[in-house]
Amino acid sequence: MTPRETVIEAEDRLAAMIVSPWQPIETAPKDGTPFLAWPYTESNIYDGTSDPEVCIGFWTEEYDCWWREGEERLCTDWQPTHWQPLPEPPK
Repeated sequence: MTPRETVIEAEDRLAAMIVSPWQPIETAPKDGTPFLAWPYTESNIYDGTSDPEVCIGFWTEEYDCWWREGEERLCTDWQPTHWQPLPEPPK
């Protein structure tokens, strides 16, 4: 293997190890743990030109659905498509 091929192979391995922190909502915790949520809305289809409406969400057993923190409306009005754990708080 040439040095160039070795570098290309190493780059490919590194690229495979880099994973988006956004995960499908089907993998989110359903124990009430809050997380960053990416909700699907017509205005939140990310096209690179607008800021996404990321928020804190969690699963509620009481209503058997995803809930957006701070909301008091039915959870059928809001459906996240992706999630990621909350970051560590500042020290």
